Amino acid sequence: AFLALAVLYFIGMDQGATSVLGSNTYIHEFVHDARHLLGFPCH
Repeated sequence: AFLALAVLYFIGMDQGATSVLGSNTYIHEFVHDARHLLGFPCH
């Protein structure tokens, strides 16, 4: 259960335009399709 929550947090934490990692969009692009599938807003 903890691993599933950690993965969900990892997918949901990076918003793209307001990235918590600065100008690095690698994580956002890596999980972009999963964000749409799970219903996270990202645009």
